[in-house]
Amino acid sequence: SNILGAACHNMLSCDQVCNLLNISANTCYRLIKANAFPYLRVGRKYLIPREGLQRFVEENIHGNG
Repeated sequence: SNILGAACHNMLSCDQVCNLLNISANTCYRLIKANAFPYLRVGRKYLIPREGLQRFVEENIHGNG
């Protein structure tokens, strides 16, 4: 099995996170700087694991759902 291929498939770019959460790039980078979710920095690019983003969303949902 290709571990790297699976990892890349499960990583989101900041653009993808912005589209999923309907937030601006500035907000995404602010959340990264605040360690709101895990990330991998590759050069100047940030990659966010899907699982880490899912956990962030679940931990920050308020109300009775």
